[in-house]
Amino acid sequence: MVKTWLKLAYSLVLFGALSAAVLSGLLRGLDYYVYEQLRFDNVVVVGITSTASVAFLGVVWVVMAVTDLVRARGLREHTYEVAVLLVLSVLFDAAFKLVFRVPRPGLSGPLQPVSALTSLEYYSYPSGHATRAVALALYAGKRSSTAWSLATYTWALAVCLSRILLGVHWTSDVLGGFAAGLITFYASELLKDPLKKVLEALRLGFILKQ
Repeated sequence: MVKTWLKLAYSLVLFGALSAAVLSGLLRGLDYYVYEQLRFDNVVVVGITSTASVAFLGVVWVVMAVTDLVRARGLREHTYEVAVLLVLSVLFDAAFKLVFRVPRPGLSGPLQPVSALTSLEYYSYPSGHATRAVALALYAGKRSSTAWSLATYTWALAVCLSRILLGVHWTSDVLGGFAAGLITFYASELLKDPLKKVLEALRLGFILKQ
């Protein structure tokens, strides 16, 4: 538990340092150079990036949950933990974007969003896809064989690279997403047990497989 707290603290420091560099403009040169030189938009890249979207991962989780409810009459441990991780990733992504308000590549000027969703689509730091991919890769890698761990880390790297290739994120967004993914993973590790107690206190513990 102490090690997890320390890792979370280190992740926050890393994210803070990257955020300071972004806000101060230190990474602007790198961002523009990569944006202009490294672009590759095709169906494969779009397909890779889609695997870390909220919609796709949400559908995957629903399938996991339905399977658990049918077979075990309750959510298994890994399904519950993935739910915690995904919810945290969405919350952190939204909070960070609204705090830092960095426009996506090709966009500039003040925003007058019609809705909160429009606002989140406009801002780019950190990359939500990178955040989710890194967090899920760390979760799967910790609980899987070496081969599966390597596969998940490769997937996360491919997702991060795809955001840059598609021109929808700055390089600094993806770096920030990597750090935010670390934060998400370690925060979920620390919160999963306390949240179980909350569910039990609310008499919702029955949804988890005992």
